[in-house]
Amino acid sequence: MKIFIDGRTIKKNPGGLGLWNIRLVEGLLQKKIDKIFLLLTKDCNYSFKENAIFAKSSSRLILIRQSPPYKFVDLNRFLFEQLELKKIIESTKPDIYHATDSFGVPFSLNNKIRIILTVHDLIPLTTYREFMNSFLYWLYRQSLSIAIKKANMIVAI
Repeated sequence: MKIFIDGRTIKKNPGGLGLWNIRLVEGLLQKKIDKIFLLLTKDCNYSFKENAIFAKSSSRLILIRQSPPYKFVDLNRFLFEQLELKKIIESTKPDIYHATDSFGVPFSLNNKIRIILTVHDLIPLTTYREFMNSFLYWLYRQSLSIAIKKANMIVAI
């Protein structure tokens, strides 16, 4: 089995979602999984070599540093996910794609790839949303809608 994980929230001193992603990958590496492809930002500076579990499993963990810098919601992220991410995922031929950041699922991803979507937070859909103008709110809703429709399984935290 091959799994592709969106780990773009991982950075040097991860907290919150980045740390959650690291623990997810650590747990999966202890299972009988052939390959784990981990998508990172091009500028990711987390030291995987210092993590004993990652170092021991380096032949099964494939780091893919092809994403632009992480932004929660913005047009560049949306375009990357809908145009480039699809190609990156499909080139690895995974059985499962795990979108770990509440959305980030290409609408035209091959239907043979099972999709797990983890939804962490829906505050941007409430009146309490911050730092989000009407365009970003619309973009967030579109991204979330695509992800929910494409997902085979949704994990809500």
